[in-house]
Amino acid sequence: MNNITPETLSTLPEVDPATESGVFAWGYDRDNPSKLVRFPASGGGGGGLQSVAMLSGLYDHWSLATNIVSSLGVIPMTSSEDEPGTDPVVFEDGGMVLDGSNWLFSTTHLPLETGFTVSAWVAATPSNNSPAVSQWKYGKGGFSMGVHSTPTNRDLFAISNGTGLGVVGAYAAGYYMLTGAYDPALNKTTFYKNNTLRGSVVTSAMSLDNSAVLQIGTIDGGGEFTYQGLVNNVAIWNRPFTQAQVTALYNGGTPLPFASYATTIA
Repeated sequence: MNNITPETLSTLPEVDPATESGVFAWGYDRDNPSKLVRFPASGGGGGGLQSVAMLSGLYDHWSLATNIVSSLGVIPMTSSEDEPGTDPVVFEDGGMVLDGSNWLFSTTHLPLETGFTVSAWVAATPSNNSPAVSQWKYGKGGFSMGVHSTPTNRDLFAISNGTGLGVVGAYAAGYYMLTGAYDPALNKTTFYKNNTLRGSVVTSAMSLDNSAVLQIGTIDGGGEFTYQGLVNNVAIWNRPFTQAQVTALYNGGTPLPFASYATTIA
């Protein structure tokens, strides 16, 4: 995460009180981390939450406990079951039910090559590959996180520029948090289950493709690889997390409320 220094602030244009009102804050643009932008720090429409989230590096957070809610409203998700004649979305036990025939998709392409962290609470029923969250395109890569059943059930976080690199951990039934991070400065991929490090790997520099869209419960538009089970509290940031930040996110096993997703992870 970039820091705003006094020297940087001194170069920013002033707000003209005659034409603009309200409280403003400065942060780095999500799609261009080197570009400073001004946005409301208070006021209606969730401006306060959006400004805090921007400063924390949070792209967006989706609560799926009783409805499909984009907490920031920045990256709306659409259900594949919104099509006419399909069954309604089901929510139970504090999560959205994905049965292998339904998923969520956005129209957003996140800039993965600058580094990121993705997290989700899952209770999976492994069936072939079960991607809980992905931004992946066949032959071009991206990332996928979930459960892989071949040759045996295992949690998996994979990034790829077309060749593939995975970090795995032993699968266990139940409701738990998966978190994957990619640090391009170190060429390092790290994977956590709850607040426990499952593994990390360092590789040569990767140029990740950003042509795929962010999805929950499938990979590359659906098909043979779909997720089965519950999923909730999906979030993605524009920076790699440390062990301490993952521990704060895990919160002793209790999913954080949204405001804390933006403020707890310093």
